[in-house]
Amino acid sequence: MNRYIFKSKLGVEILQYLIKSLIITFVISNLLFGFSIIISNIINQHNSEQSINYIKTVKQEFEEFIEQEKVKSDDIILIDTWIKRYHNINLVLIQDNKIIYASNSDTEINFMSNDELEFDFDEVMTFSIPFNDKVVITFISNDGGYSWIIIFLSLMNIVLSIIIFIYVFLRAIKNKVDYIKEIESGIKILESGDLDTTIHQIGNDELTSLAITINNMSTAMKERIDGEQRAQEANKLLITNISHDIRSPLTPIIGYLTILKENKNLSLEQKNKYLDTALLKAEQLKERTNMLFEYALLYSNQKQLNKVKVNARTVLEQFVFESTIALNNSDFETETNISINEFLEIKIDVQEISRVFDNTISNILKYGSNKFPIVFKVFTENNSVKVKISNHINENNIKVSTNLGNNICKNLLSLHQGKFEIKEEDNIYEVEITLII
Repeated sequence: MNRYIFKSKLGVEILQYLIKSLIITFVISNLLFGFSIIISNIINQHNSEQSINYIKTVKQEFEEFIEQEKVKSDDIILIDTWIKRYHNINLVLIQDNKIIYASNSDTEINFMSNDELEFDFDEVMTFSIPFNDKVVITFISNDGGYSWIIIFLSLMNIVLSIIIFIYVFLRAIKNKVDYIKEIESGIKILESGDLDTTIHQIGNDELTSLAITINNMSTAMKERIDGEQRAQEANKLLITNISHDIRSPLTPIIGYLTILKENKNLSLEQKNKYLDTALLKAEQLKERTNMLFEYALLYSNQKQLNKVKVNARTVLEQFVFESTIALNNSDFETETNISINEFLEIKIDVQEISRVFDNTISNILKYGSNKFPIVFKVFTENNSVKVKISNHINENNIKVSTNLGNNICKNLLSLHQGKFEIKEEDNIYEVEITLII
């Protein structure tokens, strides 16, 4: 437990607050103690003066009592009756170093010498008082009980020290308590669905780490929700376009088959022409249906990859070579620049990555211009292998596409923890394929 506290930044901070509070309390307590001693001395000095005056008054009244009542030194009962009228007064009569009377039976006197006596009283005055039979040494003391002042001040000092410690410590950790409340409030706001709220990052301890984690979670959730919303919108648009894309070949198929069925006067050449056209459109429909099924598998995360570790240079050179052959056969010129280590390895599904290249080359053949060379660049960057394929767009070819093939490529690369990015700028079409090493 103690080891955990010292390993915890928050625990160390609280321990520092505790030590600071103790130091501050110790300093203030000493000041209060010194102040209480000063007050106690002032009060005791004042009370001492009053006590002496009180003793003198009692002594004068005692002498008057002796004179009026003709009291002798052995009239103990008479003396005892008189002295009980006075509170906190001790009367001691001594003759020949012997106590002949003491109003307080607990009185102790040490006869140290003929001239020195030691008493256990607070304020003592010695008088020689003449009784009717003899002169007796008389001691009158005032047991004022002033020690309660010191006790009271000491208790007050302890109570104030405890209060000061609690106040200073709570004051020190107030910022942490307020920060915990802020984090709690932020969590409740996030629970309500407001993901734009961020918790301030204060300090450098576990509470700060918690705030950072919560902020990162809310950001990730917001990005995921935004991504899902964009994906839903894109899928709605995609389904709409695909519906049109499927109807496009289906309409002529139905038309040609209807002509073949209803028109009996067609020549064999016309029949073959209509059948070939209908068959071509059926193949297009099959291809688009297969692509739609493939996209559905990818979108529902049911696609399973067969990843194997391969030599990156060998495989990518093969893909680029096959792509250049297909382009050269369609009167496109190509330029290649492959600059990766010959021993570099990557883990991919070779067949699926080949489909990505096939889709890219298919788009170039449909919409690219053969007046400019197709440029292939293969290189490493930030712990990944990148393949850039760029070409000029043929403005004469009207681009009508659902982007279903590109969406499939993006999902395939996402399953590889890679990226498939398309950029169009200044009539240049560029595809960037990223594979992690």
